[in-house]
Amino acid sequence: RSTQEKAFSKALHEALKDAAGSGEKVAVLSLKMGGMRRIRGLYGREFIDTMARTIHERIQSTLRPTDYMQALGGCEFLLCLPRIKNIGHLRLAIKKLITELEQEFELGGQVVTSPPAIGASLYPDTTWSLDELINAAEHALSQARSSDETFLISEPLSSEASSRWDVEE
Repeated sequence: RSTQEKAFSKALHEALKDAAGSGEKVAVLSLKMGGMRRIRGLYGREFIDTMARTIHERIQSTLRPTDYMQALGGCEFLLCLPRIKNIGHLRLAIKKLITELEQEFELGGQVVTSPPAIGASLYPDTTWSLDELINAAEHALSQARSSDETFLISEPLSSEASSRWDVEE
């Protein structure tokens, strides 16, 4: 595993440990920007590299000091958002991120848009395992992209968590 993967896993592990028993939740977001192949085909690799740096900066600008980001390459990212109060708080954080990422990118006189897609999972509602939390977020991203949704939050693990989600909605 890369240094960045290890750092992300460590940050997520610490967030899960801190959340245990506190009543707070930890969200994992899997984020991917759309249309990258088309944009690379039109404008080239250098344009994509510059765009990826801009996307990284935009994501960073929306994160709190306790949040953690791992770039996966290209325009894909994993985010760890500790201290999430409830599902509404998570939705608010996701919408803030989407608003920032839906803005146009202007590079070298070219203006492009790249729609973000986000899959999210929530500890402890979705799962208790670090790896399963990441997998659930990635699966939710895949489902969001295949159904043309901007974001999707993975389903809760238990009916108790599910009813809490409904109340929090």
